[in-house]
Formats: sequence, C-alpha cells, structure tokens
Amino acid sequence: MKKLILILAVIFIYSSCSQAPKPLFINDGFYEVVKLGNDSTKINSLNTGQVIIKFDSLFNPDEVTKVAIDTTEYVPLELDSLPIAEQQTESKKLLSISLTPKSAEKLKTFTEKRVMKEVVVVLDGKAVTMHKIREALTGTKMQITRCGDNACEYLYVKMKDNVKK
Repeated sequence: MKKLILILAVIFIYSSCSQAPKPLFINDGFYEVVKLGNDSTKINSLNTGQVIIKFDSLFNPDEVTKVAIDTTEYVPLELDSLPIAEQQTESKKLLSISLTPKSAEKLKTFTEKRVMKEVVVVLDGKAVTMHKIREALTGTKMQITRCGDNACEYLYVKMKDNVKK
C-alpha cells in the first residue's frame, strides 16, 4: 500500500511539473528588437524580459521569421481615432494613425532611448512591421507607408481594436 501511495505521489508531482507553460501574452505595441532569426537560425541566450515571437508572414522582411523582443519597456498601441488608409501608389497604401497623448508621450521617451535601433509593432502577439529609429518620434500622428494592399488592410482591421474612446 505504501508503494502504491508513493507511486501515485511521484506521478502527481511529475505531471504537475511537466505541464506545458501557458502561452505568453504580448500586448499590442512598440517593442525593441533584440535579435532576428529564421527557422534555420536559433536565437539563444535571452535575458530576463526578452521573448521570441513570430514575424507575421504578410510582413516578412528578408526571410526573418522570428524576432526576440524586450518586453520590459514597451509602448502600448493606443489610438485616439480610427486609422485612415490612403492610396499612395497604384499598389501601395499609406496608413495614418493618431496615438493617444499618453501613448505618444511614452513613444517619445521610448524612441529617444533607441535612436538607431530597431523596433517592431506587435499585433496579436506577432511582429508585423519593423522600423529603424532614426530620431525620437514626437507628436501624436504617424504614418506607415508603402504597405501592400493585403498588409495595409490587415493593419487597418487589427488597429481598429486599439482605439481608446
């Protein structure tokens, strides 16, 4: 009887420890890029607060499929109004967005610290666009330019959920 109880205790402890971890929820927003990779490269040696997420296939730059981001400091994607999509060229659109004042202030501070570094916009837990910060971003308005029709429509639909009323 003692052996049976011991075996059951070991099975219980083992099954408790081997449960898959809950998926990490990443808020929509702007995050600093730590490392880039693809399915054949491994992204190793991450620090606390850094996670690997997928790069959305609609926005896949140069075969990058994975990106390690720093989650310790990010800017929530909070819009003041609905995004506006405008035709830029025959095949490309421009997406204008207006951040809330609070989000715009965080973005200013965030980008001041990250000049000449890359950041990604994360929507639904995936990196959708990557940008190099050339100077601090100030103001509440910004544009995502030269996005293809499918990509622009995707961004428009996803960003509508981030409007703070």
